[in-house]
Order: sequence, then structure tokens, then C-alpha cells
Amino acid sequence: WTPIGFSSIYYLLGKLENRALIKVQKSRGREDAGPRATRKASPGSGKRPVKNSKDRKVFQVLPKGLQVLKKQTLHSLRSLSPNHSSLTKALKHWSYLSKEEALDALQDRLLALRDERERLERLQLDQQPLPDYENAMFDFALRQLKSEYEWVKSTAEYMKTRPWS
Repeated sequence: WTPIGFSSIYYLLGKLENRALIKVQKSRGREDAGPRATRKASPGSGKRPVKNSKDRKVFQVLPKGLQVLKKQTLHSLRSLSPNHSSLTKALKHWSYLSKEEALDALQDRLLALRDERERLERLQLDQQPLPDYENAMFDFALRQLKSEYEWVKSTAEYMKTRPWS
């Protein structure tokens, strides 16, 4: 639910640990981590599976970290923050496009919105039963997609009838 790149995860976890918000609960070699820790040899290769000896860190949220999490969660629930979506940025500059380019792009966006909505609906259904807060997260995302779909559809229809300047 957050745009953190894989290479940034341990960097961010280290920053949280330095601020005493989390701590390493366990650190162990991957050979203790179960079936995923073993790389399988290809059939007929004659090679034995190799254990990955990299340490696996398990983090625990500390009381101070839980306080920060609660405070930020309440702030996020109560307040609005600007949403600078790619659509908003594109609208600012769509006068540089031809009418056909703009309408084609809106049609492509409609298809992408439909596909994403269907994907999220399948994902939500496949994971049932979910806790109420997770269903609420899916519901929120699905309603945003539906709202944007309706807006793009009506805007495209309106723009078809308008002279392009």
C-alpha cells in the first residue's frame, strides 16, 4: 500500500531502528527459515540444493513506534492532503495535445481503470474473509476507481462535442 522500492526497505527499517521505533526481534540464517530458504537444483543437474546463509531479520514495533503509528494514523484519518495524480498533471498540459490524442488517451485510461477495478475486485474476493479494515481499504480504492471512471467517461463525451482550441 505504499510506494517503497525493494532496495529501500532495509534502509528505511534502519532509520526506524535508529529512532527507536522498531528493533530486530530475531536475526537468523536463512537455513532456519523453512522451505523457501533452499534453492532447488534443476532436475538432472547432479547438483545438491544450496542453502542461502544470508541473515533474515524480523522486526518488532516498540511502544514508541506504536505511539508514532497511532498518531500518524489518526492524523491521516482526520486530515486531507493534496492529491497530485498523473491525471491532474496531464489535465494541466492537455491543451498541447490534438483533440484525437486527448480523447484516445482518455479512452485508454477508461480501459485501464476498468481493468484495475476488476483486478482489485478479484483480489478482494480471493482473500475473503478479510478483517473489516481491509475490506474498507478495498472499498475505498474501488469507489475511487469507479468515481474516476465516471468522471473520465463524462469528460470524454463532453469534449467530443466541443471545439478544440
